[in-house]
Amino acid sequence: MAARSRPKKFRQPLLAIGTVTCLPAETEGQAVTLGQLNDALSGAVGTPGPPGPAGPAGANGTNGTNGAAGPSAQQFIHVFSGAASTYFDATTKRVVGEFYFDPTDTALGTSGASTAFFEVLLQTSSAGNAANCDLYRSTGSGAPVIAGSANTTSTSAQLLSVNVSSAFRPTGTPGNYSVRIWSAINTGNDYASCTMARIRLVP
Repeated sequence: MAARSRPKKFRQPLLAIGTVTCLPAETEGQAVTLGQLNDALSGAVGTPGPPGPAGPAGANGTNGTNGAAGPSAQQFIHVFSGAASTYFDATTKRVVGEFYFDPTDTALGTSGASTAFFEVLLQTSSAGNAANCDLYRSTGSGAPVIAGSANTTSTSAQLLSVNVSSAFRPTGTPGNYSVRIWSAINTGNDYASCTMARIRLVP
C-alpha cells in the first residue's frame, strides 16, 4: 500500500493593516482567526503620554510706533482772588497781590518756547474813566520792570490777558512780582476794581 503524502505548507506573506501586522495563518501551529484580528483592532485606546518639554523661546517682536505727544499741562500761579478797588491814579497804584517766581527752576519744565499770560478780571465804575492794572517785578536784575499791563472801560468784570512769556521762560530773571491797579483819573468818585489775578503758564 502506497504511503500517503503529507499536504505541503505554504508560507503566506505578512499583511499590514494600519499599525497591526498579521502573521501567516499558521505560525508554530497556531491559527489567527478573524475574530482575534477584530479584537486587536477594536481594543481600548491607551492613556496619553506625558507632555514633552517646552520648546525654546521665540524671537522678540518688533517695537510698536510711538504715540502722539499729549497736550502740555497748564500751570496757574494764583495771585489774587477777592475784591479790591481804588480811586487813586497812577501816582498811587494799589497792590492787590504778590508772589515770587524763579524762571530758571528746571522743575517747572519750561523752555524757550513756553508761553505765559497775565490774566486779570478788571472793571471800572465809570466808562469814562478806565481801570488799569500791571504786573510789576520789584526785585532782581534790572528791577523795577513792568512785565505787562492792561486796561478796560467796561463797567462789568472783563477777563483781560497779556502775553508775558519772556519773563517766565528760563532766560528770565527771578524776583518778586506784584499786581497793581489804578484809575486813569483820580476823581475821588470813580474807582477801578479787580476780583482775580493769575499767571497762566504753558510749558
